[in-house]
Formats: sequence, structure tokens, C-alpha cells
Amino acid sequence: MKTRIVLFGFLFGVTGWMPESHANSFTPSVQQGDRYKQEIFSSVQVSRDLQYGQATNVVTGKNEKLRLDLYEPKGDTESSRAAMVLIHGGGFTKGSKESQTIVELAKRFAKRGYVTVSINYRLVKDKVTFNDTARVIQAVTQAYQDAKAAIRWLRKKAQDYRIDESKIAVGGVSAGAITALHAAYEEDEGNSGNPGYSSEVAVAISVAGALVDDNIMGGGEAPFIAFHGYIDPIVPYQQAVELSQRAKAIGLPYELHSYMATHDLTPYTNDIVKKTADFLYRYMIQENPTAIQEPASPVPVSLRLYQNYPNPIRLHRDAPYTQIQYELDQPAEITLKLYNVLGQEIATLVKGWQQAGRFRYNIDVRQLPPGIYIYQLRSKQQVLSRKFIISR
Repeated sequence: MKTRIVLFGFLFGVTGWMPESHANSFTPSVQQGDRYKQEIFSSVQVSRDLQYGQATNVVTGKNEKLRLDLYEPKGDTESSRAAMVLIHGGGFTKGSKESQTIVELAKRFAKRGYVTVSINYRLVKDKVTFNDTARVIQAVTQAYQDAKAAIRWLRKKAQDYRIDESKIAVGGVSAGAITALHAAYEEDEGNSGNPGYSSEVAVAISVAGALVDDNIMGGGEAPFIAFHGYIDPIVPYQQAVELSQRAKAIGLPYELHSYMATHDLTPYTNDIVKKTADFLYRYMIQENPTAIQEPASPVPVSLRLYQNYPNPIRLHRDAPYTQIQYELDQPAEITLKLYNVLGQEIATLVKGWQQAGRFRYNIDVRQLPPGIYIYQLRSKQQVLSRKFIISR
């Protein structure tokens, strides 16, 4: 592993990303065609403290039993289910599988039909100093080795938990996102448990994460979806840009969704969950011919950018979000940007390679002052713009 740790800045001071409260009073009926796309189960059941491996902590020298909590839809009878390993943040020094962030995500994806596991992994406690590059690498390495062991454990237990071995994703938040990306792209398997099973994943998910060395990512590997704040002081936004540039250079499908935010992406929890579910469905669920399929929607015949709704937006009266919809007639590298009336760029809302289809993006208007704004969709073939108004 090559070193680029200096760019992680104050990573080891991270306490983790916390989601907004999520109250779901609506209990939808189970519809096969909706599985994985939305919450179709009203509750989940949890199997706690399952041991998935053990390994010696390179910092403390102690052998640690590695445990996870498994979440699955209650009453589910599906014979072959997609799965996901979720990894908590905490700067590699603290946090656990009971992290509120990860528990919330585990439950929400389990309600969509996934089998999700939240894992504990080896931490370095307070033994790491910022200028100790070797120790930082040790922390990242043993974390992703444990995550790989958890992925292998899912395959080992595939029959017990009715898991489709071709549909396993890995994701995390902050330090957990760094761990997830390395678990997806590092070749080193480690020896944390379950040898003889593959640790390959179908999709990687990063919320405020990065790779130490982007070059470990190779062509033909797992697509990824990333979420990042423009003014993140912990894992700088440039890290996400470089990750995307590497993916583009090697032809790896990816999406980068950016927010006018710091390391804390709490206000965007619902958006992150929705976009992740859509990405998983496109690149993991539909890839397998035996997956649940629905009739394909007509492919858009042109590049279209629709008027956002609501518009105008009245602060303190309307919902805090306005939604933009657009369509792509063919797979393309696109950007969706927001400008003020003077033409000054406010934010890049979407940047990356996307398949043909219809997409939605919610803008949090609470962070914008009253005025006129323009949003612009750009591909190599076309540029489309529309405007909206924010009033008091």
C-alpha cells in the first residue's frame, strides 16, 4: 500500500457521521417488484454478537474475537437474498457495530430486503499519532482485512441465511468508508478468518471516505458510489475527486454525489439511502439474470432537464427541499451544477458516469439565501439550463 496519509488530515479525531431521525409510520405491503428499491418490510430481526473471525491486533498484541450483528427482514421467505457489510466510523480509534449511524442504515436496507451486517473490527485506540505514517497504515490495513473476513463469512454462511453470493456489497461511513473501499480494491486478504471463500464484492459504498492510493483500483472491479462534502476538513473533497478521476480513467462505473457540507452529511441521509439503493439495483441486483426484474421503462429519446418542484420555493413555508429531474438518452459522463443569477458556480450537484434513464436530485434550500438560481445539466453532446426562485 502506497502512502498518502497526509491528506487524511485530522481523520483520527472523527467521531462518525450521524443520521437524521427517521420515522416510518407507513407499512407498505410486500411487492416483489419493489424489493431492494424501497422499504417493503415493516420490521427486522437481529442476530447479535455472531463471531465472524479472530485476529491479533498489531498495535496491542492481543488476539481479538471479531463479531457482527446481522439484520434481516422479519417474515421474509425469499430463498436467495442480496447482502451488505456495513462499517462504522470513529477514526479507527473508537466506535462499534452498535453505532447509531450503522444500525440505522442496517435496518433501513434490511427493510428493503437486504441481509445486512454491522461489524466490529480491530481498533488502534489511542496508540496512533498523526505523524506516525506506519501506524496509520497498520490501522487501515487491519480494518479492511477484518472487513474482508466478514465478506467471506457471508459466503460461508450463505446457505444458513439464504444469501446470494453474487450480490454482496460493502459500505461505510468516514473511517468505515475508507475501510470499505480498501476491502473492495485491496488484494491483501489478511488472516482474520474464513479462508477459502472469496472476499469479492459487487458494489462499494463510500460516505465521506477515500483510498490511501487510488491506483489499487483496477478495471473490471466493483463499481462504487461516493458521497462527499465540498468543505470536508477531515477527508478533503479532493480525495473524492481523485477517486472519481481514477475510476473514469480505467472505465469503472461510479457516481460521486457532492453536498455543500463538511464531514457531517446528516441532513442528506434520506438522499444518500435513496441514491445508494438505486445504484445497488442498477449495478448489483439487475446484473444477475435471476434477480427480481420489472418491465424496463422506455429509454428517453433525448436529453431532458425538467423544471424543479416546488418553484418558487418559499422559505419557512415550503418543504426544505426542491427536486430536480433529468433524463439521459444514453450512458454518459454528466455534470449537474448550480449557479447564482450572476453566473457564479454554487455547487456541483452530480458528477460522474450514469446509465440511460431518469434521475432525481433534491436540493436543500435551507443553505441558500433568497434569490434566483440556475441549474445546468451538461453532457458532451448538450447543455440544458433552468432557473428557480427562493423567496422569504
